[in-house]
Amino acid sequence: MSLTHQSTRILVVDDEVGINQLVSTNLMIEGYTVQAAYNGQEALTMFTGFAPHLVLLDVMMPHMDGFEVLQQIRLTSNVPVLMLTARMQISDRVKGLNLGADDYLVKPFSIDELLARVSAVLRRAATAPVETAAVTETLTADGIECDVAQHKVLVAGKVVVLQNLEFRLLAALMRAKNRVLSYDYLLSTLWDNEAGDMNSLRVTIGKLRTKLTSAGASDVIETHHGLGYRFKD
Repeated sequence: MSLTHQSTRILVVDDEVGINQLVSTNLMIEGYTVQAAYNGQEALTMFTGFAPHLVLLDVMMPHMDGFEVLQQIRLTSNVPVLMLTARMQISDRVKGLNLGADDYLVKPFSIDELLARVSAVLRRAATAPVETAAVTETLTADGIECDVAQHKVLVAGKVVVLQNLEFRLLAALMRAKNRVLSYDYLLSTLWDNEAGDMNSLRVTIGKLRTKLTSAGASDVIETHHGLGYRFKD
């Protein structure tokens, strides 16, 4: 089913206030529903609740650049991402495309070109085959098997019963295998529309560790103090 402009949600992420407001305003004039984020962390926090159909993502932002934001988005979503960048190097474009960007628009750009790119990316997404990889996704590492479709976890062939939040946390860590997921990212993406807190995250990590090790798995969840957690394979 095709989306109308009014039902199409676009998240605009750019730390330059003038550009962000210009882009957001013109998209709203076209009838799109728009939310604006001015840094990477704000974008990730908005992403879950807003559930955009398209993300316009600036590359050069302080603290968390567009490449890192794109990596975090791709851990859980295949939503189309159009990168906005002042960088002209081919290597930067290749990096973004390899990380899962759908298109690039180099600054400075005209509003007409922006709107045309937005329309083209949304049109391709609407006509693309239904993605089935997530439906049949099974994550395996270190004797642990996480069947996303059936919401089932096995350790050495034995079922481990996890609560929903514990399961989602394990799946996120296994997808990012050997990479640290920050506290902020986990709190903003795994708690649905409710705000999580560090105490809840620590308790959930503790329960998950206990259930996995009690089932015979090694302690695969590593704490990086002040940063976050990673699944070490």
